[in-house]
Amino acid sequence: SHFRDVLHNGLGMTDAYMMERVMVALDRGTSPHVTMATFVKAMSLYLRGDLEERIQYAFTCYDLLGEGHLRRETMYQLMKKSLAKASRDDDVEEAVKVSGEFLPSL
Repeated sequence: SHFRDVLHNGLGMTDAYMMERVMVALDRGTSPHVTMATFVKAMSLYLRGDLEERIQYAFTCYDLLGEGHLRRETMYQLMKKSLAKASRDDDVEEAVKVSGEFLPSL
């Protein structure tokens, strides 16, 4: 889609899974297409959104089930996916385990 092109070319987003999460979070899956309203909302957030709005939106992208909280397993999978891009598999597993120990304190 053109919106994915904007995310990739304009904002440097390369992860197809996260691009999908961005689209779903913007309109909560009401349409498989990006409407003009959704596009304007996204551009407004990226270009003019304050820190609180950006944090809330990022949380919405990661709140896969729309529950208002993030499950430990969700965080584990997201961290693993994020760290996997830069490391070997055994390093990723160890880094995620160590990072996961800090989750309860957050």
